[in-house]
Amino acid sequence: MIRWALCAALLLSDLVLVLAPPGDVRAAAAFCLLWVLPGLAWGRAIGGRWVGGLGLGIAVNAILALLLHYVPGPIPFTLAAVLFSLSALLPVLLIRRCVPGSDNPKTIPLPLVLLFLLAVALRLPDLGYSEFQGDEGVIMVRAAAAIEGDDVELFLHQKGPAEILLPMASWCLSGAIDEFWGRLPFAWASILGVMAVAQLCSRWFGGQAPGGWVAGVFMALNGFHVAFGRIIQYQSLVVLMALLALLALDRYRINGRLGNLLLGTVFLTVAALSHYDAILFLPAAAALLFSRFRCSPSPFSFSRLKHLVLAVALGMGMLALFYLPFALSPSFGKTASYLAGDRVGSGLHANFGQAWEMSTVYNSGYYIIFLLLLLTVFLFHAVALRLSDARISDSPRLLAAGLFFLVPLFFYLIVAFDPRTHLYTIYPGAAVLAGAAANALWERSRRPLWRFGLAVGGGGLFVLSAAYVWMVFVDHTPEYQRTFPLHKSAIYWTTYSEMPLYGRFGFPHQAGWRAISALMAQGEITGVYASNEEQEITDWYTRQAPRTHCSTPEVYIVAQNVQDEIAINWSELEQEYSLAGTVMVDAEPRIRWYTRTVGEPVIVNAEGYRQWWRTSEIAPATSGGEHQVDYVLGDRIRLIGYDLDETDAEPGGRIRVTLYWRPLAPLTRNYQVFTHLYDGQMRGQDDGAPECAINPTTRWEPGQVIPDPHWIPIDADALPGRIPLLVGMYDLLTRDRLVTPGAADNAIHLTDVNIRETEG
Repeated sequence: MIRWALCAALLLSDLVLVLAPPGDVRAAAAFCLLWVLPGLAWGRAIGGRWVGGLGLGIAVNAILALLLHYVPGPIPFTLAAVLFSLSALLPVLLIRRCVPGSDNPKTIPLPLVLLFLLAVALRLPDLGYSEFQGDEGVIMVRAAAAIEGDDVELFLHQKGPAEILLPMASWCLSGAIDEFWGRLPFAWASILGVMAVAQLCSRWFGGQAPGGWVAGVFMALNGFHVAFGRIIQYQSLVVLMALLALLALDRYRINGRLGNLLLGTVFLTVAALSHYDAILFLPAAAALLFSRFRCSPSPFSFSRLKHLVLAVALGMGMLALFYLPFALSPSFGKTASYLAGDRVGSGLHANFGQAWEMSTVYNSGYYIIFLLLLLTVFLFHAVALRLSDARISDSPRLLAAGLFFLVPLFFYLIVAFDPRTHLYTIYPGAAVLAGAAANALWERSRRPLWRFGLAVGGGGLFVLSAAYVWMVFVDHTPEYQRTFPLHKSAIYWTTYSEMPLYGRFGFPHQAGWRAISALMAQGEITGVYASNEEQEITDWYTRQAPRTHCSTPEVYIVAQNVQDEIAINWSELEQEYSLAGTVMVDAEPRIRWYTRTVGEPVIVNAEGYRQWWRTSEIAPATSGGEHQVDYVLGDRIRLIGYDLDETDAEPGGRIRVTLYWRPLAPLTRNYQVFTHLYDGQMRGQDDGAPECAINPTTRWEPGQVIPDPHWIPIDADALPGRIPLLVGMYDLLTRDRLVTPGAADNAIHLTDVNIRETEG
């Protein structure tokens, strides 16, 4: 019956993908085909492990998306649909009746149903309210570029590719995407992570006691995991895959079945393809694996060694799919340097104050204190177990649980230079230990009155914690983080007076960029723009419209209360531009745009401007400019094209030339660009760092196309006629020009500019 139901659902999803236009219905079909149906089939096929099956469905399709990316050229919809449909069909064909002793319960306990609903309630409501944050914009632009056939985007990302692969797969099938559908797979992974924590704690520390449910509630209410479950980032994937790996390896520890070892390997590998943080969970996994061999009568038998060889081969093969070409790419050295220098640093550190502040920003103080109390209880409980031979069989699990918590704790509090929100790695292990402590308290408090007191006290703290998370991450009336401390609740005390400058993710915010996007699409806002919002956000919402960091843009778009503000020429804006319109969000002005034209400003309400984005609109240009050229400078940089605006090409006027560069390798020096109008005498020039000094060449990534605008003033005494336009690059320290074959004096002759006589 289940087999036919899954086949029918698969067929329906495929029909919707083929027949329905881009929109909610087609996006829902893509979500079901990718992230639900394969997992349900896998869950049944591996013995009713529904959480593990759903996680396996995510893991398999992430790997398939990576393989699709390696197909030359843009990813065809037909190929993606066929491949992902086969991925959902394969486990359906493997379905069999559950074997005795499987994890398939006849009924789902009510506490687990309530836990699932709690996780959903904190992750799905208003999931599409917030506009993309900077990192989300980067991920989605890279996903669009990858779909359109850009081969280098995954290697430019400086971390594992999984957070790009999930929206890439969804986008391939849905045809268009918005914030809600882009984030939903990550929210789904976060919800499954809550259930996996509960399952792991119950398995390790007693299924009948309330510890598993308590651990799950701690995870469901954790502010880091709520926040990261509401945005497009890797954290939910790392945690889910690590938890499922520990569950699978614990089963292997007990029954020695190769399938469980291989499942654990797959989960650990996909965690590592999500982010390097997965390394922190390897000691706990190794402890479970080692305990299996230590307790075996013949730990180094042929069958055991065969299991290890197969698991290592599977894991290394999967990792090599990405990390081998990544290690051979020009971007690898820069990534390694960034991780070693900017993240880990040298020596040891004491990040306790930073960890406390960041933890109490994302969680209420009540939550942290409650968790610390239970961790203290667990410490005494663990010591008691070590002194008692009656529970010595719990030692492997105690060791694994301790490593699951202590290794991330030690690394980010002592080793890492800048932990920020990577503290999220600490809390799954902490939740498991808190659940174990709850079990111990429940067993010792045998009197009904004591248990009632524990339930009421713990329940009250959970309610306070849930209300804080709802206020901070779900409710946006008002937007808590953006208005802090104006709307700070007196119930929740803090030891900080201001929000940290960095590490703020998942907090609701809507500036009105969706309305700006629609107005640009309708032609209401046109021309080269400048903005105080970071480019990772504006590139998405303006659909890669031309932006400048130089003076005298055609439009200024100014957002209010910007988190990572970009400098603009406020003096020029105030003196030379007039207000053209305002975007209102919740009856408050959030974005204003200014032009040189004086007119009656318009007021636009942001509601009703939901937007859908296609990959062709978002992917960055892979070629440059209206005029194609091909010059290589210093074997490091290629000039691939240019645009030229000669509208004001007259004595005393100016021209605008936009150069399009493509770096061929990582650059360690900051090179300056020169643009000269030169006919034996200098008639005009503009020298400086690219993009008006906002984008130095050391930030360039190989394969990117860098638009670099220059406004060249023309001397007032220049004679009418044609003047050569010469461009090139030079080293700021040595003043030496980069060698350019075929260019006299290493100055590229782009074209001749026609200088007209001054009118009037």
